[in-house]
This record gives sequence, C-alpha cells and structure tokens, in this order.
Amino acid sequence: MNRFVLANTQDCLGCRACEVACVMAHNDEQHVLTPGQCHPRIHVIEQNQHRSAVTCRHCEDAPCLQSCPNNAIRRGNGSVQVNGQRCIGCKSCVVACPFGAMEMIDQGENHTRHIAEKCDLCASRENGPACIDNCPSGALKLVTPDTLAALSRARRLQTANREHGGGALPAFKRNEKVQQMATTPVRQEATKLGAERRKAC
Repeated sequence: MNRFVLANTQDCLGCRACEVACVMAHNDEQHVLTPGQCHPRIHVIEQNQHRSAVTCRHCEDAPCLQSCPNNAIRRGNGSVQVNGQRCIGCKSCVVACPFGAMEMIDQGENHTRHIAEKCDLCASRENGPACIDNCPSGALKLVTPDTLAALSRARRLQTANREHGGGALPAFKRNEKVQQMATTPVRQEATKLGAERRKAC
C-alpha cells in the first residue's frame, strides 16, 4: 500500500512552512533566488477561514500513471514517482489527477521544455518528507498502512459507542502545539512616546 502526506485542517496554521521546506529539500537545502525556481510540491489552500495543505495522495490505482503514454510515472517504494527524463510534457497527468497535485514546470535555460512534477515523498531525503519535519503545528502526518489500520479501529470503536447509546463521538485531543499557540497572548504594538517625553529621556 502506498504512503502519502495528510494534513489535519484543524491544526494547519496556513504558515506555508511546508511549501518552503519542500522547495529547499529539492534544491539541495538552499533557498531559491527567483520566483521561477520556486516550485513547491505541496500547496496551502485557504478558503472560508479554513486552511489545509494539499499534495499528491500516491493513489493505488493512480489516474496520472494510467494516463501517461510514455511510462514516465511508475510505482516504487510505496509511492508513485515521476521520471522527468521520460516525461514528454503531454499534460495528460495534469488533466487526470483529481487532487490537482500534478503540475507542469519549466525546464532548461530558455523554458523550452516542460515536465510533470509532483510530491515524491522526498525520496532522496534520509529523514523522509521535509514538509512534515518543518510543520510548526504538527498538522502534517505520513500516512502508512499501520496509520490507516489504527484510524479504522478508532472509527469502529466510535461507531460501536454510538450504537450502544454512548452518545456523541468522543472529542479528539487537540494538538498540544496548537493549544499553546491559541493561549499565547497576542503581541501588542510598542507604546509610542510623545515628542516631549522622548526629549526628556
């Protein structure tokens, strides 16, 4: 079963630290110098005061893989990967992806070549996805078969609780980092002294 990165919308701050971490992870941990080099493979979406990070789900029956005419997209190591060298830039994968996770990026000095790009779970990074490591609120998690199995067990227990008259679903424990940020007082502007008091100081 393929792994993927999942965002908890209740914990997402919309800070875009995941986007920055993603770009740096694919640029030898260096900051990019121009907007044209900034191609995050995860995107923070804000709508109606809700925030979440969207990225590739590494589908088991991936529509992008099925649509690629040149076998540039393949499964490997519990994920779906794009081989940029085989990509012909036909954009079929972009049209096929139901999550909007596939993008076309410029390649080459004169922008003469466009290839498909998406989340690769930081395959070349020893510690795994950089977005997860750098999320300040812990809103991003790597979902594995064990994670899904645990989630299914928890949902079954909740269902059994309701059917036996247990009432509403038990409240999920809020992320401790998010709780701490919510209770931190808002920083106020510095008090400005009048001209006379400034002269007297």
